[in-house]
Amino acid sequence: SRTARRLLHNHPSQSPAGLFLSCLHAMVAAEEVPQLRWLVFGCGGVGGYFGARLAQQGQNVSFMARNQTLDALKKFGVRIKSIAGDVTVPPEKLGPLIDTGALNTKETDEPDAKKR
Repeated sequence: SRTARRLLHNHPSQSPAGLFLSCLHAMVAAEEVPQLRWLVFGCGGVGGYFGARLAQQGQNVSFMARNQTLDALKKFGVRIKSIAGDVTVPPEKLGPLIDTGALNTKETDEPDAKKR
C-alpha cells in the first residue's frame, strides 16, 4: 500500500519488527487492508490488538492460542480498550480458533526461526 511504502521510505533504520508493526498499524488505521484471511500467533497485547482491529474491519482473523487464552477467546472473543477506541470482537466473528500448527521455513531461515 502507499502507506506502507511511505513508512518504509521514511524509517529505514527501524527494526524489522517495529517497522512491520508501524506499517500494519497505519494500514489498519487507514483502512487500506485488502480482504484476507489472517492467522495471528498469540493473542497477547500486540496480537490481540492488531487481530481485533483487523476483525473490526471485516477481515477473517484466526488466533493461535493455548490453554486459558484459547478458552477465553472461545467464550468472550477479543476485547481491546485503547485511546484509539475500544473494540469487542465476539467469538462468532472470529475465524476458526487454532491451538496447534506448524511454522515452516526454508533451510536457510532455520537458525533464525529457532531463536523465536
